[in-house]
Formats: sequence, structure tokens, C-alpha cells
Amino acid sequence: MAGVAIKPAARAEVAPHHRAAKARLAAALKPDPNLQRIGPDRRILFALVPLCLLPFAAAALLALHPPLWPADVQAATWRDWLDPACFALVGLAIITLFSWRCLHVVGLFASSRPDTPQAALQAFYHAARHHPARLALLARAQENPESPRPVYHWLTAGAVPSLREPKSFARYWQALLRGNPTLQRHVKLIDLGVHSPRADVAVGEVTLRVRSIRRARAQLAMLPALLLAALPFVLGPAWVRQQEVPFWGAVVACWVSALGLHWAMFRAFGALAETRLVELRKVLFRAGYNWRLLHGEWEAEAETDLSWLD
Repeated sequence: MAGVAIKPAARAEVAPHHRAAKARLAAALKPDPNLQRIGPDRRILFALVPLCLLPFAAAALLALHPPLWPADVQAATWRDWLDPACFALVGLAIITLFSWRCLHVVGLFASSRPDTPQAALQAFYHAARHHPARLALLARAQENPESPRPVYHWLTAGAVPSLREPKSFARYWQALLRGNPTLQRHVKLIDLGVHSPRADVAVGEVTLRVRSIRRARAQLAMLPALLLAALPFVLGPAWVRQQEVPFWGAVVACWVSALGLHWAMFRAFGALAETRLVELRKVLFRAGYNWRLLHGEWEAEAETDLSWLD
């Protein structure tokens, strides 16, 4: 009789959302013969299309504005070599930027297959920013998500009936990150730790940096910098050299000044509303060859207290 009395009492101590999370995890770990392996996100490669135009645009820019070489190499001073040196510096900067961006895009594509818990979390937050419809592949479908459970007073999403379809995931995360038309929210994964409490289950300790940027002020801060960067080309090489200034030296000076001007105007206009570091915990499970998130919302209530995993 004593043993019979203990079981209901012990079961009553378990919170309802913990019981639901346990049942959800048990169902997720069952073999699914219809489950397909998740491939890499091919949309990432679309970023290479405009990037491939950079070498052609740069080649045209450099060919239309060749530097002035010293007439007498032996008698030339450092001022005479300033124009060719800045020309070479611009060419080297363009090559470096092009190579770095290509490697970055290819690296994102290679790591977008969720074959490890780390890759699954990185792919999830990348998809939340750039490809919300893909989130349905990276997280388990939910009939009754905890939305609109308040996320933060500064970050909220509207209610959704379920998170089963790609459109539902997209609506939830677009409302979360782009619900306010006056603000742009940039979410970046800056720290990630993963441990495995049991087989085929992992817990990710995630640190996100959320930057809220006032859209109109950021655009106004960009405009003077763009005008300054284009100024030498608007005035023309002939006019610049009439002022006894090397053309490519003026280009480098204007571009460097434009970066500083943009930073100063961005701060002066108050374009950055706020920056927050948010620490979350996400539960993942292995499904076939891939890892997926157990809950697809920002953070489920069951993920704030993981005692039910013990």
C-alpha cells in the first residue's frame, strides 16, 4: 500500500511542462522510417552571385583610372610613388575582400548540414536570420508552442496556432526579429557550449548578441560616408591631380575617412538602440543522421529548467 501511495505523490511533483517535454523527447527519439537526411542550405551559395561581380567591377574601375608612374625612376621621390602604391593597395584590398568573403560563404555552406549539435545550432540561428522557412527542418514540429509566452519586453512575437509548417516557423521568427518596422534586429551566435546528458540528446549553452538598430537613422548615417567615398570619382582624376594630389592617394584617404565618418555618424545619430547578450539553453536530439532542436521557439519553458533530463 505504501508503494502505491508514493507514485501519485511523486508524479504530482513533476511540472506539467516537464511531463510534456519528457513525452516530446521520447517521441522524438523513436525511429522514423520516413525521416530524410537534411542537406546543406544551398541558398547560402546565392551570395556568391553578386560576389562574383566584384572582380569584374574592380578590374573596370582600376583599368579606367590607371596610376601615374614616375617619369624618371632614378630621381623619383616617395611622393612620386604614392599614386602607384595606393593603386596597388586598393587592388590588394579588393582581392583580400573577395577571397575572404568567398571562403566565408563556402564555410557557411559546408557547416550548414546539421550533423553535429554545434552545426545544428549554428544552422538554426543562421536560418532564423536569412532563411526562416528552413527552420521547420531544423526543429521538431509543435502543435501547441508556448508562444505568445513573453520572450522579453523588448523582443516579442505574435501568437501562432502551431509550429508545424515552414510558414508557421517563418511567421514566428520574422515577427520576433522583424516585427517592428522601425528596428532591425541582428542576432549573432557568439559563444556555444554543448554537453550530452544522455545518448542521442545534447544541451547547447548558447550566448547570443542581439543588436537593435534604428533603420532610418542607420540609412542616414550611411549616406554621407557613401558620398565621401565616391567624391574622388565624381570630381575626376584630372581635377584631383590639378590640386597636386595623387588620385589614388585621395581615393584611399577618402575611403578610410568614409569608414570613420560612418562610425561617427552612426553613433551621433543614435542608430544603435541597444545591444544585449542573451544566454539560452536549447535541447537537441539525434534524428537519423542529423541533429534537431526539440523546441523551435526562442526558448521554451522546459529549457529554462532541465531537471527533467536527469
